[in-house]
Order: sequence, then C-alpha cells, then structure tokens
Amino acid sequence: MHKGSIVNKQWSAEQVKTLLLTMKVTQAEFARIMGVAKLTVNRWVRGVVAPKMKHLRELERLQEQWGIPRTPFKGGSNETNLSSNP
Repeated sequence: MHKGSIVNKQWSAEQVKTLLLTMKVTQAEFARIMGVAKLTVNRWVRGVVAPKMKHLRELERLQEQWGIPRTPFKGGSNETNLSSNP
C-alpha cells in the first residue's frame, strides 16, 4: 500500500470475524499474524474494542488479499481519505 491510500476508519466485529473465517484461522493464529495478543483479537471479534490505527493497514491488506469486499460501517461511510480536508 502506498502513502495517501484510503483506509477504514474503524473495523466492525463482523468484519474481523469474516476475515478469520475466510482465512480459516483461529483467533490465536490471527493474533500471531497481526502481532497482537489473542485477547486483543477476541476483543475485536466481540466488538469490545476496535483495532488501533496501527493495525488498520494490515487488516485492509489481508482483506484485499483474501478478496473480501469492503462493507459500510454503522453511521455512514467506511472510508476516509487521509489527505482530504474536512
């Protein structure tokens, strides 16, 4: 991915679940891939917390790699251009 790319503002629990199911990995395996604790992935899947900004690019890369379409988020658009003006 290159500078100025479009990234998701926030990932929903459903998007994380879809990625795990598509990749056919456990939460523990996904945690190793993402470089986070298994508990962190569990919290993402349950919707307790959303992935931090530093993980969004990797999640987006995996989503694209596995051919998972982007889905809208609650409350509006799921994308923002980081270089756009408000």
